[in-house]
Amino acid sequence: MDADEFPTVVSEGAGFVRIKVTGQVSVARLEKLGQRIIGESMARKLPRVLVDISAVTGDIPTVDKFEIGIKAARDLAGNIRLAILADKRTADPFFETVTRNRGADVLIFFDAEAAAAWLNAASPAPPPR
Repeated sequence: MDADEFPTVVSEGAGFVRIKVTGQVSVARLEKLGQRIIGESMARKLPRVLVDISAVTGDIPTVDKFEIGIKAARDLAGNIRLAILADKRTADPFFETVTRNRGADVLIFFDAEAAAAWLNAASPAPPPR
């Protein structure tokens, strides 16, 4: 495994790709994760992806979240619906806001069942916060 990649487990859920990552966060790892999300979605022909980052530790500067969010929105908008499963104690909605403001279908969840239900909904509405 490349040091710039999260330790990752990929599987298929009911109608979506599930990617679970662990380890210390870094900008390089997040950029590679973005590429992995697109690659797994395309390879499996599943436009819905659940990324579980609940075991990821650390943080990155807000400016990096902004730049990664812009790139993610450009890559995901109109192509992939992304549910992010996060730890409620450490989650930062800034990435979600940046991507959604640019047309991407991205939401952060704290419950795996709610994330899967949203991914599989015909016309998903954002969950109540």
